[in-house]
Amino acid sequence: MHLLGVMKMIDDLSMAHDNLQRELSDVKRLMSKDKHELIKANIALNKRVRELEELLGANMTEVRVLKNAIKRTKAQNKRYKALRDK
Repeated sequence: MHLLGVMKMIDDLSMAHDNLQRELSDVKRLMSKDKHELIKANIALNKRVRELEELLGANMTEVRVLKNAIKRTKAQNKRYKALRDK
């Protein structure tokens, strides 16, 4: 009887071990999938950052051009006012 009890415990432990191995395999598979998804998301975000940096650079150039145009217009207005007031 004692031997049958030990054999049942060994069988139960073996089944529990197999179940844990399957769960561990599932967890590893899911972690790998999540890691892959995170890497893909990170690549997409980096691409978007580069696009926004390029857009920012273009906008900054346009801002400089417009500031220079405003500066020239103000100088021209100043000359026109001086001529008008003579």
